[in-house]
Amino acid sequence: MGIDARATGTAGVERYLDPATGDVMAIVVREDFRGGRYNFLTPDDFPMQLGVNFYGAGERIQPHVHVDVKRDVRVQQELLFLKRGRATLHLYTAQRELAHSVDVRAGDCVLLASGGHGLDILEHAQLIETKQGPYLGVGEKIKFGPP
Repeated sequence: MGIDARATGTAGVERYLDPATGDVMAIVVREDFRGGRYNFLTPDDFPMQLGVNFYGAGERIQPHVHVDVKRDVRVQQELLFLKRGRATLHLYTAQRELAHSVDVRAGDCVLLASGGHGLDILEHAQLIETKQGPYLGVGEKIKFGPP
């Protein structure tokens, strides 16, 4: 099923594509990913930017602030970090058809970029999630399929 597992040219990063449109549905960064110093894995126009950077002991990230920038975000993307446990991530097209099922485990990080998604928790899990705010309530999502 339409996986481009080496789209970044780097082992440990997988991109799952919509089989009909070729759009990126999800980017999975495996716990064992080892890249260069700076690894930005999303296109510049994504509303959620994902980077994995490596630093050595004793290095310093210079203190800084981010400037206020007004952004018009119309596409909700979500980042999941599976801190503990194991799960199967199901990726659905915009037409709510299953496109991919992906096993994820502790230490894996997933950027959900397009389409729908669901999870089957296989082992007790701690899942950290982040997405653009502000949160507008349960009306932000449409649930489908079996609970």
